Amino acid sequence: MKITFAFYGGLTRRCQEDPLTLNLPDDAATLGDAIAVLGERFPDAAEALGRAACAVGDQIMSRRNSALEDGMTVALLPPVAGG
Repeated sequence: MKITFAFYGGLTRRCQEDPLTLNLPDDAATLGDAIAVLGERFPDAAEALGRAACAVGDQIMSRRNSALEDGMTVALLPPVAGG
């Protein structure tokens, strides 16, 4: 299954491939599984990937419950803070 990831903020620098299309293993069923694969590919970004919001289209998605679909594009949005 092919999933494309678009990175934003500091993730763009850490992952250095934007956008990135991955062929995920057959046992990757959820968005959380896909993020785990990304964390293995980019270990320096794994913590930031774990905190990033995931959006498909204009919807923020749950990692645990969101099923993957072949060809989908997932935007990864790091947390933002400031004052």
